[in-house]
Amino acid sequence: MMNVIQKNLRTYKEIPIKSCREIKFSHGGHLFAATNTNSINVFKFYTAENPPELTFKIHLGKVRCIDWFEDDSGFVSGGWDGTVNIVKVKDN
Repeated sequence: MMNVIQKNLRTYKEIPIKSCREIKFSHGGHLFAATNTNSINVFKFYTAENPPELTFKIHLGKVRCIDWFEDDSGFVSGGWDGTVNIVKVKDN
């Protein structure tokens, strides 16, 4: 995560995710989901936290795509193996 200050970029927070192929922000922008092979980590944008209850290992293969519900209460994810999962997110 980077801050834009005038014409410079400054590192705000590094998130240790390898092989991330998909990132999707919630409609409100307060959450974002990032994939890591077969798991999905949901981060709180303002604090860059990833609580354990917001880590989902629901796919057997790699995650292909993520799409948030309009009300940001969860998301739908699709895997390269053809599976589709619906996840409800409890953001406290």
